[in-house]
Amino acid sequence: MNPLFLYLYKCNRKKIAVFYSGFIIISLLLLFSTIGLSRVLPPFIKDLVLIIYLIIIGISAFLLLLIALPSFNKILKNSMIRYTAITTQIYTYTNLLFFTLMFIILLGIGLIFSYYFSQSLYDGKVIGYNPSLYGEEVTGEFRQEYHKLYSYGIFQHIFAFLLWGIDFMSILISCYFIIAIIRLFPVKSWMSKIILFIIFVAIFSTIQTIVMDVLSKLEKYAVTIKSSGFMDKNDFFDTSFYPIEDFTILGLCFTCLLIIVLVAITGRIINKKLEI
Repeated sequence: MNPLFLYLYKCNRKKIAVFYSGFIIISLLLLFSTIGLSRVLPPFIKDLVLIIYLIIIGISAFLLLLIALPSFNKILKNSMIRYTAITTQIYTYTNLLFFTLMFIILLGIGLIFSYYFSQSLYDGKVIGYNPSLYGEEVTGEFRQEYHKLYSYGIFQHIFAFLLWGIDFMSILISCYFIIAIIRLFPVKSWMSKIILFIIFVAIFSTIQTIVMDVLSKLEKYAVTIKSSGFMDKNDFFDTSFYPIEDFTILGLCFTCLLIIVLVAITGRIINKKLEI
């Protein structure tokens, strides 16, 4: 294992253990409760349970982000950076890759559970549902459509995980960049830092939104996943769990370039701060 990865794991292992344990326990409780009440729950309630679980995955991803930010802050305060040959860019990349890997693991666990939340429909019929309790109308359309995503091939799933990982990494490096900028300001109180963080997040998000909007307007000139020659007649490179409608190769290239640029700038800011 990479020494920096091992260092990050040792620094965050208790938080990570509590994080994954809590997520798995909540997932199991919700799943077993749904299975136990399967005969009396109407289809729309089961649809709602699946939606709630997907929201739980999103909240868990946000909590993982909150674990990652203090970890990066330790790097800024750690004096060992001054005396090692490892550059701050390498520290930043390692931090990004480590927590992106944690996010992908979270996503994998979540999709395993969501498979069982959505599989109560089979051939359009609800398993264990008693129509005499709620009438003959059986829908469960959301679970039907969601469960179809699992029929995609392994490469589509890997591609979807990769795209989600890039998105998470982009959000994470944006937060790291903002944290590094805030440390240049002579503010001491946590409240002031939080206010500055929110302001910079709003500004940075607005700029990114404008740029992505411009790129989306250039969609007819750019290469899109659906119009490129990268897919065969069976939609080989179509993704499963990633929203692909507005996705373009140009947008992906911009996101990857943004990550590289922000890592470089963040590293320079940290170096300047350490020199003071």
